[in-house]
Formats: sequence, C-alpha cells, structure tokens
Amino acid sequence: IEFSVTRFANDEEADDIIAHTRTSKSFVALIDPDTLEKMAKDSEAAARFEELLGNAGTEFEKITEGLGEDAKDIEKMSIIVDGEGNLSYSVTMRNNEALIQGMREGAEKAKEAREARQARAEKEKSSEKAGKPDAHPADKKGSITFKASTIEELRELIFKQIEANKAALAGAGAGETAGGSLDLTV
Repeated sequence: IEFSVTRFANDEEADDIIAHTRTSKSFVALIDPDTLEKMAKDSEAAARFEELLGNAGTEFEKITEGLGEDAKDIEKMSIIVDGEGNLSYSVTMRNNEALIQGMREGAEKAKEAREARQARAEKEKSSEKAGKPDAHPADKKGSITFKASTIEELRELIFKQIEANKAALAGAGAGETAGGSLDLTV
C-alpha cells in the first residue's frame, strides 16, 4: 500500500492526485490530514480506519483474482478517506476493446441507470457526498475508473460491467461495432 496524506477539496481533486501518483505498490491510500488527526485523537476512529484499510488490501486482491485475465488491465486501485472520514474505493482499468464495445452496446442502459441513480440520489440526498457507485473516464489515455462507497459496490460494479461487455461482444460478433457515440459514464 502506498499511503499519501494530502489535503484535497473534492473527489475530482482526489482522483487527480491518485492518477498522478507514481508507485510500484498495488494500491494507493489517500488520506486527508484532518482524518489522520482524528485518528490520532480517537482510538476508536483509528481502529475503524485501520481495519478498513487492512481489509481493503485483501478485498482488492479478491477483485484482482476474480477478474482473471481481465486483471492485466488494472492500472491502479485506491481508497480515499476524506476530511469527514468518508471512504471511497476505486479501480482504474485500461479500456480494452471489450470494455469499449460493451460501453457502446450498453450506452442506452447506462444512460437510463444514471438517470435512475440521479433521481434516487435526489430523493435520498442527505449530504453532498451521497456515496453512489460511479464509473467515469480517468484520463485521456483511455482508462476508466470504477468508484463506489463500499468495496462490495465496487466489486459488483466492475464485474457487472465486465460481464455486460463480454455478453455484448458475444452478441455483436467479433469486429462489429455498434456505431454512435461512446459514453463512458455509467
């Protein structure tokens, strides 16, 4: 685990910090200094975060194993702990042809799911950080980042997308494209 203690204003800034972190470690943990200070003052909070960080490594290994041959496309795995103590988990993967084709085939479903999530988030919104699963382009190199507030949501999001991509490719046939625009948001 590569630990980085850095102040960041929002999720986008945290994602940018992680995207530019060069490390040989399997995953990055980005922790806001305010949370680190809370951990120093409160042993219960420290124990909670230590457990979550410790479990994240094991859970990321399970995700990697579950991806099988698709694990080669993982660029970076991360956990972010903001100043409020909120956690988010992410996995950034290279956009291979199956991922791109699946996104083309599933663009309409993705739009419907996004609209449903937005409607649900508006209803349940108790703070600006609703903690909903998200997937969005991480950089201009053709990577996609899957992000969620729990490791279980992250695992489900990744595996559902990979399976949908494989099913779309099997249905479309090798070399066919669905046409239209490429929407990488989910």
